[in-house]
Amino acid sequence: MTAAGAAVVLTAAALLSTAAAGAGGSAPGAVTSGNGGAYEWGLSEAGHVIIPAAVAGLPGGVKQVAGTRCGMDAALMTDGTVQTWGTGALGDGADHTAFRGPAPVPGLAGITQIAVECDSVLAVGPGGSVWAWGDDSFGQLGDGGTARRLSPFQVPGLSAVTQVALGAQAGAAVRSDGTLTTWGTGMLGDGNTSSRRLPGPVPNLTGVTQVAIGAGHGMAVRSDKTLWTWGLNRAGQLGLGDEIDRLVPTKVPGLANVTSISAGCLYSLAVAGPNSSAWSWGANFAQDIFGDFPMGQLGDGTEVHHRNTPFQLPLTGIVQVSAGTDGIWASSAAIDQAGQLWTWGSNGFGQLGIGSNDPNRLAPVKVTAIPPVQQISIDVRAVAVMSNVSVLNPGPKTAAAGAPIAPFTLTALPTASYTWSATGLPPGLTLNATTGTISGTPTTPGTYGVAVTATSANGSGRTTFTFTVTSGCANPGQQLRNPGFESGAVVWSATAGVIAQSGPAQPPHAGTWTAWLDGDGTAHTDTISQSVTIPAGCVKNSLTFWLHIDTAETGTGAVDTLTVKLGTTTIGAFSNLNHTTGYVQRTISLGGAFAGQTLPLSFTGTENAGRQTSFVLDDITLTTG
Repeated sequence: MTAAGAAVVLTAAALLSTAAAGAGGSAPGAVTSGNGGAYEWGLSEAGHVIIPAAVAGLPGGVKQVAGTRCGMDAALMTDGTVQTWGTGALGDGADHTAFRGPAPVPGLAGITQIAVECDSVLAVGPGGSVWAWGDDSFGQLGDGGTARRLSPFQVPGLSAVTQVALGAQAGAAVRSDGTLTTWGTGMLGDGNTSSRRLPGPVPNLTGVTQVAIGAGHGMAVRSDKTLWTWGLNRAGQLGLGDEIDRLVPTKVPGLANVTSISAGCLYSLAVAGPNSSAWSWGANFAQDIFGDFPMGQLGDGTEVHHRNTPFQLPLTGIVQVSAGTDGIWASSAAIDQAGQLWTWGSNGFGQLGIGSNDPNRLAPVKVTAIPPVQQISIDVRAVAVMSNVSVLNPGPKTAAAGAPIAPFTLTALPTASYTWSATGLPPGLTLNATTGTISGTPTTPGTYGVAVTATSANGSGRTTFTFTVTSGCANPGQQLRNPGFESGAVVWSATAGVIAQSGPAQPPHAGTWTAWLDGDGTAHTDTISQSVTIPAGCVKNSLTFWLHIDTAETGTGAVDTLTVKLGTTTIGAFSNLNHTTGYVQRTISLGGAFAGQTLPLSFTGTENAGRQTSFVLDDITLTTG
């Protein structure tokens, strides 16, 4: 088989025999708050489906889906029930050899999250209990045995669980106290290679918020959003820069702000970094009895055999990733903030959803034949939760800092009552959660990526757009004239003798002139001032000056003072207590508070009767922007 893949049609029964040749494992898809319908594509009971289509017989109100490389799929509904379809242990007490359509799993209620791998299922229930059924050949169901279970049972010893994950041979659970529990066969992160068919703790790993289990390796995110991995590492799937197995969790260097993870067959995916980029590492190949051949599941655009450190993909604003668990047909997927789905890797069964089943894709491709996606699970077959809500994109926006924008209202379809939320809005702008109207006065220039979500009883939808805030300042830069007094008292109003050429007693900061206020040792007031205009739209304004305070005062009180005002507003205050050996540069941030005004800038030195304090000013700058 070539890297491009061959056009192959298999029935579900035939796939079960081929998939068994490759190791596999999966992390649960990200739990979403949506309640749309589910679409499915790729390998099906009728062959392969290359165009995504709604899952026949599955009602709306889907919260999370989990697909497998075998014959069963599952959906968590918003009412806390679980529906399954396909073949195998569907949780209804029977072992199905023929395809069965979607139906509720009897006896399950109050479920908050599910994890499915091949023919095994874990589910988080009321009170953080865990329920399981299906294949238990490796102890992955956590009941202490290996017997196949056809109906849900409560896993002993687990409570206060917030998330579960299921791999080819092992399971894991995150508890509300941030501890991690594992069970099954292989390297379970507890420091040895012994199997453990009952749940047991992973020592020395605290603050865990997410877990994913793959084909012999595990991944965990801690509350500080760092990533830790353990287990088999022959393809560098641990991301640690080598191919050495790890018996205990080890921090992955170079990744920060990790928000989503998925563990596949010999490779890993994550969302990390300030821009929520997708990252991949591990195997970029598939394996069968003839050896390894390139498949492209890393999405790096190459046929490199494997990578042992995380590689950043050209995808940003990602909210979820999904890594395939089949050892032969490895596929990957990512969803961005707008609900756009991206896929790459194997496409032998049309599982990339791009309208064909050949060739494979070495880099992410956009899937355009479906509505916005809220959550996905991909393998030889992909199943995804779709949004029943569409938010119309308002297009790119531009406004000037410091100037109110013309309010605009977002639109979502179908017409309903929505709750609106947004991330990435420029500072100074707000989104009305009830009306969807964005208004306000932007304060900080820059280009912002805005993501908006509308949520209703019909589900939720998202869109993204850019909002560029320009400086809006009609006349940026220095607004003062004669700032260093080198032209004498020109344009400054000053007490007689204050602005003068200085001698060695109070040398200037630069040039030969200064403004020397006070220094008489008597009750005295000196002032300098200049009228200054701060142009409208200027919001990044500041006053900077060099100040030398020399005093003969020895007490602890502020008896001699220098007051800085813009108009009638005091923007700075100094005293004999701030005395220095030489000049110190002082900067006062003005923001946009005085934009569009012409005001006097004044420095007033007030000295009491007693010992002298000199306030010497030079090189004054009022900069607007």
